[in-house]
Amino acid sequence: MISLNKEKMSTGTGWLSTLCVILSMVIVVYFVLHAYKTGTDHKTLDTTQLANIDNILSGIPDPVTTSVATNTNKADSALKSQREKRNQLIFSFLRSEYNGQVNKDWFSPVDKLLLGLNNKDAKLYLTTKPIIVNDFFWFVGSQTYAEVLLWALIGVLASLIYYVSLSNAQQAQDADEQSGDIGPFDPTQISGQVAKMFYAPICALILVLGYNLLNADNKMTDISIGKGMLLFSFICGFFSGRVMKFIDRLKDLVLPSSSSSSTGGTGGTSGTNGTTGTGGTGGTGGTGGTGDTGGTAGTAGTGTADASGTTGTDGTAGASGTGGANSTETSATAADITVSLQLTPALAQSADGPDIVEGGFNTATVTLQPVAGGAPITLQEPPDDQGANFTAKQVPFGAYTLQATMAYKNATTVINLSANEAVEVSTTANSFELQLDKTTVSG
Repeated sequence: MISLNKEKMSTGTGWLSTLCVILSMVIVVYFVLHAYKTGTDHKTLDTTQLANIDNILSGIPDPVTTSVATNTNKADSALKSQREKRNQLIFSFLRSEYNGQVNKDWFSPVDKLLLGLNNKDAKLYLTTKPIIVNDFFWFVGSQTYAEVLLWALIGVLASLIYYVSLSNAQQAQDADEQSGDIGPFDPTQISGQVAKMFYAPICALILVLGYNLLNADNKMTDISIGKGMLLFSFICGFFSGRVMKFIDRLKDLVLPSSSSSSTGGTGGTSGTNGTTGTGGTGGTGGTGGTGDTGGTAGTAGTGTADASGTTGTDGTAGASGTGGANSTETSATAADITVSLQLTPALAQSADGPDIVEGGFNTATVTLQPVAGGAPITLQEPPDDQGANFTAKQVPFGAYTLQATMAYKNATTVINLSANEAVEVSTTANSFELQLDKTTVSG
């Protein structure tokens, strides 16, 4: 029996065993739920089936109506009997086509409706009417939500088992080769992987609901994409890192950020010219508003000569306005920064590019080396094991050399990646992108 205590879970082998047990439990629960609650699916008649419906209808033509009915009750009874026979033949054909899996609850309302329709209208109705058939999966009704959540969770667990097994294999190889370049298992990632089991299925469900919202003709209870929905849910779980990146980019569309900065106050107006030759007094400069720029100083008034010919004196210039407080503290000397790792376009389009991106960049080492000298600053790795955004808090303003190194192992070789770039950290420059490329030496 596998022990799930904390000490063993913190090792690569213990955590891998735990993930396998969780996946096994989820699969057992999945089969038990589906054995207890039979699922249903939508089917529509194809052209061959509709041609067979035509053959059935031609064998039971609509009765010819006359202008004078000799016995109305008898005629109605005969018409009803004829249409009941027609309906039974159609239903027998449908049971045969779908191997007896047509849901029993589907027949009763359809039978009542077809009794009031002639052959032409009956065929038109059956052409567009979804046929509910029994299925192992839940494709109709509120159980569809559970189907999406369960398949996304299975995808997450399969992904974690795959990547943890690779990390364990790499850890064993590192022990033999004394090389720790490529991401061996890190116990600190367990909390992030546990969180992924919860948020990834929810994100998959949100994307399915979003599809139905954009496709106004469909409702969740009538979704007809069938087994494609299961595949989509599993992929959303397995590649949950990409799903989170997609949602992260979507937020800029749905919830765009906005910023506003206030301007300084308006400077005082010029003083008016003095009368009788004395220059007016210059206006006092306005007090600065909340913003960067203070008020503009008032312009000195200029006197004009009066009738006696004496020239007036110049007015006094107004005092300059006081600068208002900036929306960002001018005394700030550090900033929080984010560095996003990517591949160069050439490497991204190479054979190894998609695999490198899929594996994530969280095994990379990203540092800021001050140009003026001093100890390098190591950035915090992303919490997601497939993440690419590295962060650092309160980085002093100044010039730095941004560096990143990472190693990736494909089926045969080790590919060493690196990048460096000169950057300037300031209040307006706190987000950077760095493109990794192959180094000249690879193992």
